Amino acid sequence: MADFSINQQIEEVEREIAIREDVYQRKYIGRDQSRGEFHLARMRAVLRTLEWSRDNREAVIEWIRSKKEKAA
Repeated sequence: MADFSINQQIEEVEREIAIREDVYQRKYIGRDQSRGEFHLARMRAVLRTLEWSRDNREAVIEWIRSKKEKAA
């Protein structure tokens, strides 16, 4: 399995969201649009999680270090 950077993962999720927006708009037009919106909302949540992880990387690392130091 290949390792991908957080930025590459974010790019891929953004690409997938754009594709799904286009597909779901055509697929669910006039019927069950809530199903497509449900799946898009979950992908947007993935994107927010990845962005948060990237933006808070140093704070998370520091938090982990502090927990290890207290445990030692």
